[in-house]
Amino acid sequence: MTVTLNIGNRDIRLVSQRANHIDKYVYFSVPPGMIKDGLIMDMPAAAALLKEQFRVLTIPSGQVDVCLSGLSFVYRILTLPVFKDLKLRTAIEKATQKEINLPIEALYLDWQIISRNENEIQILVVGIARPVVDALLNTLKLAGLRLKTLELKALALIRAAGHLNALIVDCEPDAFEILVISDGIPVTIHRTSPKNEMSTLNDNLNQLIAEINRTIDYHNLNHHERQLTQRTPVMLSGSLCDDPPTRELIVASIGHSVEFFTPQITVPTDFPVSSFAANLGLLYQSRSGSNHQPAVFGHRAERRVGFLQARKRALSRPVNIKQLLVTSAIIGALILFIPVWILRLQALNESTNLKMKADNLSLELVTANQKLQQDVLVQNKIAELTRQTETLKKERLMMTGNGDLALILRTINYHLPLGAVLTNLSVKPEKIVLE
Repeated sequence: MTVTLNIGNRDIRLVSQRANHIDKYVYFSVPPGMIKDGLIMDMPAAAALLKEQFRVLTIPSGQVDVCLSGLSFVYRILTLPVFKDLKLRTAIEKATQKEINLPIEALYLDWQIISRNENEIQILVVGIARPVVDALLNTLKLAGLRLKTLELKALALIRAAGHLNALIVDCEPDAFEILVISDGIPVTIHRTSPKNEMSTLNDNLNQLIAEINRTIDYHNLNHHERQLTQRTPVMLSGSLCDDPPTRELIVASIGHSVEFFTPQITVPTDFPVSSFAANLGLLYQSRSGSNHQPAVFGHRAERRVGFLQARKRALSRPVNIKQLLVTSAIIGALILFIPVWILRLQALNESTNLKMKADNLSLELVTANQKLQQDVLVQNKIAELTRQTETLKKERLMMTGNGDLALILRTINYHLPLGAVLTNLSVKPEKIVLE
């Protein structure tokens, strides 16, 4: 039996699999304040809640695969020269430290090699605050459970999506998450929360649509070789998508052709796929050797992101007394001031979001300026055509007998002597010459 847990701020979603089919699935609410941004604040209470659910569902204690949602984390895609394996870790840590404004010792850091050639390697690096992972491990230990694998919800959704290139929109009551997948790798992970608790579903959907458009514009602005187009699939997940009226409203609001997650294993007919999409991603990972593993996220990977390995590697790394004291002080401070830590991570993510919005605004200004110039040209052309039209109208009036010239010609013709012939007519602005 394989048991997966998707731990969020409001609920925990459990799916168990036995012999290639879903055995049990349930999601249960957690009290407010028990979990905040992926950090378990009340470990004994959370352990008791898990233990009771396993007893009610008659699931034996054992190993579990877990993904965390609502989590503030750091991720980067780095390009480095080719190193030997022994030096690669040091190079990755140094390069990551230059990219972020947080101490590397306070993170469990892991990476996945995306591609390599003779000169360079491209690496996806992900880091989670150590207290978050340690709190989860302690909670599971109190509940009589063992952690088999741990990853971000975003990575689990990518595996469940089954597409190498897609836009995933995860719709939950407390947050929307937008993921851009390019060649099986998350190049953008953008999370946004509703403006306030009083906002309506329509307000939140309008906010979501604006964020989706900004994300697409930002990606296309920075990835000219891999643009998001109308043919790029937009995949929807999250509990809001399992409510038919809300689901239809979301589909209508997005304005793109959308897809929903399709299970690669046997599920009950009433299984809410959108709510448990991340759990499916965890199941696919645990079945990496089977035919039901989608060929995404890691199809070229030499290793995958795993925070248990990162924790084991970090704790087993020999350090001197000075490093140990510094690291202990940092981690102790983080545990005491975890809200400040979370705010710091959120501030980094918000800075990225603001840069994305600034780039989008710059693009909109360029577009608006081009449109303004086109409008000026059109207005000038209209003015010229109007002037020409007025001139033609005057000439037409003169030639059709409704103008002064026609009247003059009729008068002259009337007064010509009998037998006289008009041989020439010359019209100038200041005079008319007749022969």
